Amino acid sequence: MNRRFCVWTVVLGMSCGASMAFAQVTPTTNPSAVPGISTDSKGSPAISPPQKLEIDSFVRAEVQILLTGPATDQQKARDRLIKEAPGAANGITAQYLDSYANSIDQQVLAALKTQPGLRVRLNLAIVSARVAEATNSSQQAASVEALLNDPAEAVVLWGMKTAKFILPTMLQVQVGKNTLLPLMVTVALKYPGPVLDEAYQGLTLNPLNVAQPKNAAAARAQITAVIDTLQNLLSQRNAQWAAGVPKEPTLDTQATSFLIIVAVWNDQTPAQQRQTLQLMHDLLDSAQNAYGNAADKRDLYDLITKVVSGFSVVGSTLNDATLTEAVKEAKKITPTTPAPQVAAACKSLLSAVEALPQMQAPATPPAPVTRN
Repeated sequence: MNRRFCVWTVVLGMSCGASMAFAQVTPTTNPSAVPGISTDSKGSPAISPPQKLEIDSFVRAEVQILLTGPATDQQKARDRLIKEAPGAANGITAQYLDSYANSIDQQVLAALKTQPGLRVRLNLAIVSARVAEATNSSQQAASVEALLNDPAEAVVLWGMKTAKFILPTMLQVQVGKNTLLPLMVTVALKYPGPVLDEAYQGLTLNPLNVAQPKNAAAARAQITAVIDTLQNLLSQRNAQWAAGVPKEPTLDTQATSFLIIVAVWNDQTPAQQRQTLQLMHDLLDSAQNAYGNAADKRDLYDLITKVVSGFSVVGSTLNDATLTEAVKEAKKITPTTPAPQVAAACKSLLSAVEALPQMQAPATPPAPVTRN
């Protein structure tokens, strides 16, 4: 059953300030006294030290209002911080957006270290996510990890939204070990609801829309970087079926749908392809086993039909007639199909999957002969 997740947020208001170029802002708790960032800085192809100072000063002043101002001024400060990252349009340069995201990262992290109350942390998290969405930058890596480790789920949710938006660029430019990927898995497993949903959106590169072949071709580096992590998350979710149906089971089909996109499938190693098939097999097997005894079958029905559709794509990709025929029979399942027939159709499909050459472990090469 599809659900609408209610997210605790704050209604946005608007406040506009005057513009002043290259000036350091004097600390204030009055949002209207903080000058906006100049159009010269926003349109600059190379941010100069004075322009960087202007950006940092604006962000620092508004974040200070978020920390110390009354509620109405906090909201205005939050909205002004979001407004100054309008996205790459109307002459706004990528260099400005990158610099702005860097300032947000530094000031949000510094503010969180003061251990402010929940309202302030939530406002900081909303700013972080909205700026990440607009800037297409990897510059918010430090603060996003702090947000994901917050004790409040509402803050973590906006932190995961931030992670979703910065991950594609981070994977493209980062050299060395990525600490965000495993953290996203840990946090997603802790909060199986809206946070898990956002984590799956991030790990399936939702902002890049790789279901479109041209987008997938441009995102090969990011695709190959997320496959193992996505499989790890789905594997741990699959393991939860041993204790009963996990919360929000249909969210896991985001992973299966991504992994069988033709471009994504082709970028997997043979071992990863085998793991993808095994994960889909185990998910379907768990769902059909639980189906007969479930009082409310709607989630399980949705899950079964989505995984069956995924195997339909696999059958076409692999050109396997047996799998395609088994999928055809499983697609006849309806919400009124008796549970024994659902089980029979699923088990026939599972058998066809098990027989795929891609599911067979590679033969162990013979040990070298030692001659005396």
